[in-house]
Amino acid sequence: MLEKILDLISNIIKNNQLLTLLLGVLLVCMSAVDEFKVQDFSFNLNDPYGRLGLAAVGTLLIFWSLDLLPTKKKSAGKQNEENSTYGVKIAGNDNFEVSSFKAVPGENFNTAEIKVKGLVEAEIPSGKSVWLFHVYHGRESLYFPQSQVVFSNDRKSWSGSVLVGKTHSQNSQIMVAVVGDSGKVLCDYYWLVKDEANQYVALRKLSLDIIQCDSRDIRVV
Repeated sequence: MLEKILDLISNIIKNNQLLTLLLGVLLVCMSAVDEFKVQDFSFNLNDPYGRLGLAAVGTLLIFWSLDLLPTKKKSAGKQNEENSTYGVKIAGNDNFEVSSFKAVPGENFNTAEIKVKGLVEAEIPSGKSVWLFHVYHGRESLYFPQSQVVFSNDRKSWSGSVLVGKTHSQNSQIMVAVVGDSGKVLCDYYWLVKDEANQYVALRKLSLDIIQCDSRDIRVV
């Protein structure tokens, strides 16, 4: 019975979680008073059992909107799609070696540029992009977004570059990841801070829609 009720709610609201949350809160508020009045509209509910039922429905809607219901699960296909790497890989099995660091105009420290190439097995859907990251593993992991990769004409391979500072070259990796809308905002903000403050402020946490696909260690020789 609960499954049928949830399916009915889902069809009515068409998966609009915000609308569901607001409706749930409204029903809970209405159940707490004898009379609910908005301008010319008046709603009276003196039956305590009716108010209890209204509160139950409102609570159900709130739990639904916040993904707290145990019966509300994403389909396996949708879950796999959200966590998919789309076959994005770094070409070859070798780690990247850096032998020298050079001064770069506009930077106050020496850097090394590493060219990266890779492959992709599936089409990257709209709303997602592929980014390269420099990841430093010290007392905590620091993430330095680089840029979106450039795909070949047949969309089966890609290329990009990573700028590695000498300070964070040891114990570090190059990571390629599929990035969703929230992750892209995070990466764009990283570069906005760089442009405004002229310094790289690493990300210490990644959004859930930044899905790591592959990585390679960086070796300083």
